[in-house]
Amino acid sequence: MAKILVIEGAEVTPLDKTKFTEEGKLQDYLEKYPSLIPLPDIVEGASALLCIGREVGAGPGAIDLLFIDKDGLLTIVETKLRRNREARREVIGQIIEYASYISQWTTDKVYEIANAYLKSNLDEVMGNVGEGEFSPKDFRSNIEQNLRNGKIRLIIAVDELIEPLRAIITFLNSYSNFDILLLQVSNFEESKSRRILIPSLFGYATKTTGTGRPTKHWDPESFVADTKERCEPKIVDTITKLYEFT
Repeated sequence: MAKILVIEGAEVTPLDKTKFTEEGKLQDYLEKYPSLIPLPDIVEGASALLCIGREVGAGPGAIDLLFIDKDGLLTIVETKLRRNREARREVIGQIIEYASYISQWTTDKVYEIANAYLKSNLDEVMGNVGEGEFSPKDFRSNIEQNLRNGKIRLIIAVDELIEPLRAIITFLNSYSNFDILLLQVSNFEESKSRRILIPSLFGYATKTTGTGRPTKHWDPESFVADTKERCEPKIVDTITKLYEFT
């Protein structure tokens, strides 16, 4: 089992890694200490996160934790313990489904959720987060633009690294427009009142088209036109409905 050594002068105290017994405890730490998500380590210029919701309704389910930064970028965090079988493939579909619902929100909806959770005005709280000037007008505009573009950050938080899950997330990051990351939070307990949490982020990858050829960009009209040229009518109907839904 993994362990760390705490050295104070001539005294050495070994700390064994302990397991989270429930997902709620991991959520508690991430909610209270957003800095446990070390985005600046892998994303240049990443802003500090502010938690604006827990168990936030999104379609048929609820998002474990919802964060936002000064750039108006929403971050969805889903927690899964290694012993939970959903920590493999199911959680990826779940978190992407949540993102699809959030992408249909309005800026007012974001403020409504944040203000209720914070019991304060989101603009006032964001003005005190991090450094630099804060413009409520620009902040609202950025939220609206990010939602319109479907730009949402997705993070799956686990207590132990699951290699197949990391491989899937790295692949998705390479061939998609959204960012999905894997956060591992290792838990070392020194005493009942003192513990050490070590976060690590995985899955960041350089975006690629995979072909080396220029990427073709569709608008709704050209997408339908290309689909009609390549597919049978029944398939065209199905794809068009799926496109409209997403």
